[in-house]
Formats: sequence, C-alpha cells, structure tokens
Amino acid sequence: PRPDAVAGTGRPGQRSRGQDEEGMAAEVLLPNMLAGPVFWRNIADDAAYCSVVRAYNDWLADFCSHAPSRLLGVAYIPFETVEGAVAEIRRAAQRGLRSTLIQSKPPFGRWHDPEWAPVWEALVGTGLPQVCTPYAVPQRTGPRPPPRADTRPLAVAVDLVPGTPQMADE
Repeated sequence: PRPDAVAGTGRPGQRSRGQDEEGMAAEVLLPNMLAGPVFWRNIADDAAYCSVVRAYNDWLADFCSHAPSRLLGVAYIPFETVEGAVAEIRRAAQRGLRSTLIQSKPPFGRWHDPEWAPVWEALVGTGLPQVCTPYAVPQRTGPRPPPRADTRPLAVAVDLVPGTPQMADE
C-alpha cells in the first residue's frame, strides 16, 4: 500500500487525520533507535555522522511544523563533544523541537560529572525536557576533555510542564 494509506506512516496531514480518527490530541515523535542513531553511528567520520543527525533533526522539525501543537518532535543529540551537543540542543530548540533524546550513559564518565554541566545548562536554558533511552549508541569520541574549573556537583530538574525548568545545586 501507499505510505499515506497506512496509519502513522504518511505526511503530516495524514498523521493529523489519524489523530482525529483515534481521538488523539497529539503524539510524540522519536527516532527509531536501531534504524536511526545506532545505524548512523556506523559512520566512521564524526563530522559526517553529526551532519546526518542534524539533517534528521531538520527533517523532523520541518515535519512537525505542519501541526506543531500535535506533532511533538524529539531531537536526537549526538555527544561526540560537549560543545557539539550543546550546539545541537540549542539548534533543536530554535527549530521548534519539543524535547531531546539522550543516552542513559554518556560516552565517558557519568552525566552528573562536571564536564557534562554545559549540556544540562543548555537543556535548562532552552526549557527542553530530555528523554533518556536505554539503548547504547556506540561512540567514536576523542580524548576526554579537561575538567571544568567549577567542580561543584550539579543537580538538574527539568519539569515537563513548559516554561517551568528548574536547576539547583546539590
């Protein structure tokens, strides 16, 4: 059958019609982890890999722009560098995506380590909640970055209610 003939696989208008038929107010759109991020990470060149992720996020933002209150896109964030992840979080927010998808474990250390503080600061600053996936996406990262000068522990709470992110020191 044609893609538009199968519920949930067509263009944005078809998705909205399907929502109406099913009595749905909205839907959250996440990447298929195995056909998306896990597969994409087979690209050996980090710059090319990050370009593919940005292209996916751009496609998703364009798709969701047809019904932004009903098609809620979740950006995939690559963590090849902390700076690159922060830039993609900010870009996703500017493009109108509603959340971000990150791995349950970072490529090095732990999420609460000071090196990752800029990621949490970007999430709080943009108001984007994060969705955590249990899938382990293989990483092709360089050496671990030097520790930040500010080594205070960081605790972050991102509320799913728009406009109410909070951040507090432990």
